[in-house]
Formats: sequence, structure tokens, C-alpha cells
Amino acid sequence: MKSIDTQIFEQTCSLLDGELALPSCFKALIDWIEAHEEVDVANILYQVVPVVCAGERPHLKLVLRSEADRQKLCGSTGQLSRKCQRSIREVLSTILRQMGIRSKCSLSQLYVTVETLSGLGVINAKRSFTRRDEAHMMQRLSRYGVVGLKHYFETTVMIFNDQQSDEGQRLENEFHVRRVYFDYLKFYDERDCFSPSDLKLSFVRREVETTPDEVCMHY
Repeated sequence: MKSIDTQIFEQTCSLLDGELALPSCFKALIDWIEAHEEVDVANILYQVVPVVCAGERPHLKLVLRSEADRQKLCGSTGQLSRKCQRSIREVLSTILRQMGIRSKCSLSQLYVTVETLSGLGVINAKRSFTRRDEAHMMQRLSRYGVVGLKHYFETTVMIFNDQQSDEGQRLENEFHVRRVYFDYLKFYDERDCFSPSDLKLSFVRREVETTPDEVCMHY
């Protein structure tokens, strides 16, 4: 069974190819968001999710084109502000009312989250890696002091040996690691979804231990 990330990625690609079409209310909402927030929205997904001790809650997921779009809309937190969520709820309510569409759930409880097509593309590319790819890549990365790596959805943690005391050398090695890693990922980016600026890389020394929370996020 395909993961949720893969399903969203493939659906978004089908929308961009014209193989699928969004409901008119979501098209209108995209037009409003793009006009007022100046970001590129590739897809909108709606679902009703169960909430412990609170019944069900409607959830709207915006799929933006790039990490730059997410930063522009969400800032450094990566999450929509309450003000922005409220504006989207109000606009969607107005659109539905004007189109004569009745929502099954109260939109006052609508929760809005953000994904990016570039981030989903990175995750999809990671999952396409073969053991041979990873072994060959690690051989190249080891030249720059990398002794291991861990994947956490969009983010990849590069683990270095603890012998890089020179700051200039460390920065140079991190630059080359980004370049090598991007080249391997890009081979599987058939949709040309992401650029070097979309990569989320974290660099740690070998003596730094991974937290239990991080381990739980590993796919």
C-alpha cells in the first residue's frame, strides 16, 4: 500500500498534468490565496479526521510548490498563523455560500496545514533509493567526513566524524555534501520538483545521539 505522502504527491502531479480536476470551490480558494499571499498553490486536500474526545474535525491541507512558498506563507515556524487560518476559513465559507454548497462539518473548526510539492518530491526520491545507490553515495560522502545519515521525512541528518575542528574546512565539507546528496536525489526527481534550496539537511558530529522522538519519525 502506498504511503499517504506518495498518494498526495501522485495526486498533485496528476492535477498539474490535467488528468484530475479540483472542485470549483477549491479552485476559487486557490485563486484567492495566490492573489493575496503571492504563493503558488499546487493542490488542496480536504478530509474529516477523528479527534480524541472531540469527535471529528475538518482538515484542509494546502500543497504549495516550494519551500520558498511555505516560508513566505508561514514564516520560520513552517505553520500557518491563527490569523491566516481564520482568513482561509472565512474565505472558504464565503465561497461555499456563494456557490450554494453546504458543508457537512462546521468550518469554524477547520484546521489548515501546509505541505510542499518540493518536499513531497524529496521524500519520494529518497524512497526510490536502492541499497546500491546509498552505498555508492556514502562512499563519496565519506571523503568529506560523513560517517552515516538518517532520514526523517523531508529532513536528512548527516553525521560527521568528530575530527573537523577547523571551521573553514567544516563549512567547505558541508557545501560538498549538499552538492553530492542533491545530485543523487535529483536523479529520481522525474517531475523536476525540487532545487538545492528545497533540501533540508542537518549536520551533527558523531558523538551527538539521536533523540527518541527523532527515531520515531524515521520511515
